[in-house]
Amino acid sequence: MIRRTRLLIVLAFVGAVCVCIGVPAGSGSAAPRSSPSSAATSRIAGSPNLPAPTSSSNRRAATRDAARLLGLVTLPPGAIRVSTQPPGDDKLLIEPPQEPTGQVVDRFGWWQVPATFDSVVAFLQTHRPRGSEPQGSGRAGGPAIPENEMFSFAFPPISGVSIRTVTFYAVALRGGGTGIRVDAQESWILARPASEKVPAGVHEVEITSVRPSGTPILSRSVTDRAKVRRIISLLDQMQIVQPGTYSCPLLPEGQPVVTFDFRAAAGQPVLAQASVTDYGFESGPCNAVSFSIRGHRQKPLLGGSFLSQIQRLLGIRFR
Repeated sequence: MIRRTRLLIVLAFVGAVCVCIGVPAGSGSAAPRSSPSSAATSRIAGSPNLPAPTSSSNRRAATRDAARLLGLVTLPPGAIRVSTQPPGDDKLLIEPPQEPTGQVVDRFGWWQVPATFDSVVAFLQTHRPRGSEPQGSGRAGGPAIPENEMFSFAFPPISGVSIRTVTFYAVALRGGGTGIRVDAQESWILARPASEKVPAGVHEVEITSVRPSGTPILSRSVTDRAKVRRIISLLDQMQIVQPGTYSCPLLPEGQPVVTFDFRAAAGQPVLAQASVTDYGFESGPCNAVSFSIRGHRQKPLLGGSFLSQIQRLLGIRFR
């Protein structure tokens, strides 16, 4: 039995949807070029005048931008777009899977080029899409597998909206010439619901740093209005951890846990609580910020440099 190994690069998320959109056959060029939407451009520039993105608006923006990215592709001279995978590709250019593989919009198309495989690969690698950087490459191997290569290029992400790549698959066709599939992919971001923010009415933040053994390191009550607002703002700006599988390093045990209790006043019930283990580096998917509102756990958050910013704001150290 011939065993074939295929290389796939997938950004996988749990319980989400892959939107795969084929490009109609036509001219040899990719989809018409267009400018980024004003909303996407403003978000890149950090405009404060735009409404907060939602999961639905992120998906729509990603769908529009994926079509735009495909329009940035430059194909070799003589490339002809075809409506199905080119014959003789040994099924290496098969249509992307339609089943849910993540929060990914995939705008793709096929082309045939009369030129040799090596010349096509060289052309594509030296004519990367404008504004992109090389990301990775690979190939499928095995007995009787034709020459093939996959390489991808990454674009700067649209902050809070999507992560963007363009991937080329090239195969030496058995009947001569080269087949190409191009995928413009956007992994759209699940937005944090507006309801999952610190409730109104908080006037005190009680901060503690305690080791798992129960040994206290620090306790501080913050009532200064400006500092309370700043702490709330830093927490409310965090994005949720995107659903999926992450490869996490082995984290050291016994590290202190920093907890933030948000109250209307001293001695009043906790309106919201945030906590994170202080490993001495930024908070990411593997050491996310736990967050609850009135005792109800919310989605974990990406804290980034949250603890460092709090230390600078208050002139304290948690470790």
